[in-house]
Amino acid sequence: MTQQPAASLELLLPMVAAHRREADKNRQLSSQVIEAIRASGLLGMPIALAHGGLGTALPDMLKVHESIAYEDAAVSWVIWNAGLIGFYARFMPQALREELFSGCDKLICQSTIPAGELDTRDDEAIIRGRWPLMSGSPGADWAVLSCRKLVDGRPVVDASGAPEIVMAAIPRDSFEIIDTWHSSGLRGTGSNDIEIADTVVPAHRTFSFANESLVTGPTDRLPIFACISAIFAAQILGVARAVFDHALNRGRTTVTPGPMPDPRDRQDFQIAIAQHGEALTLARERLKSAAHAVWAHADAENTPSQELSTDLYAAVFFVINAAKSAVDTLHELSGTSGLYEDSPIEKPARDLHAMLRHIVAQPAMQADVGRVRLGLDPEWPLFFV
Repeated sequence: MTQQPAASLELLLPMVAAHRREADKNRQLSSQVIEAIRASGLLGMPIALAHGGLGTALPDMLKVHESIAYEDAAVSWVIWNAGLIGFYARFMPQALREELFSGCDKLICQSTIPAGELDTRDDEAIIRGRWPLMSGSPGADWAVLSCRKLVDGRPVVDASGAPEIVMAAIPRDSFEIIDTWHSSGLRGTGSNDIEIADTVVPAHRTFSFANESLVTGPTDRLPIFACISAIFAAQILGVARAVFDHALNRGRTTVTPGPMPDPRDRQDFQIAIAQHGEALTLARERLKSAAHAVWAHADAENTPSQELSTDLYAAVFFVINAAKSAVDTLHELSGTSGLYEDSPIEKPARDLHAMLRHIVAQPAMQADVGRVRLGLDPEWPLFFV
């Protein structure tokens, strides 16, 4: 029996805080934190009750991820990446759902980058390729990978001429981890490359977003990538809130040696505290409101409209812009002290800029919000999935 998110957080957060520096130094989460994540049941938040998960309401998922990211974004990032697969459950064969989600304790690394191939020959599917940025790979039990579909070595394309994409689930003993994750931020995520060489994939371990969707409850009605983006934004907000709280505490307690005024006596610091504290509060409320609207429709057995999905994406970028502005300003105002590893601002500032490299935060995604509101189609094909 898995615990509810609030109880799980109470147990997990002290462990995350205690191992934060260790994870950053070793470029992967500690074994203790990984086991705590597995035991917490939080990997089951996005998995519908009927599929063996918690079926957690979207606004509650945002609270959990913000709270964990406040302590260490690397941990929330690994849980987020593993949990994304729960949103995909509606497209999976039953046998695969049972393999991946039984017990809600499987740590899954995943990639939507179609960096490999799945080639069907003589009723056998062979996977090969190398996928980058596989967050959580050092502790993963499974990898779920996006592949270009081939039949007898020939690419399969859709009606538009684009490669047809299929997802494949691969157990840990079938892929090799390539130590590539030497990064500035999110070091603890262990986001290495993984490589697979001509491995057979049973049919029940493959699926496609083009498959018929099995709807068992509100979680299966949620717009997948809008909700994934919202959880991303909740993590961004957690990091920014950590930086803000540390800056506020520094302003209240720091005495500057020499003739320079203390931070609390500087007008630029005072303005930054006033401005960014309010901006982050408004950003949280904006995201929460949009998430509540989407969840309410799904919980009432309605599929959230494209308008609601677009509004959730818009809230995501409201958070991203507010968080980036707050972190950059407060890090700059921390002066040279903010450059040292013992500064509580240094690591979250690095993490935030690593997080902002993700596809979810790119200008093209924000442009799609504008495109939809202008009556145009989004350019990203998964925008409304």
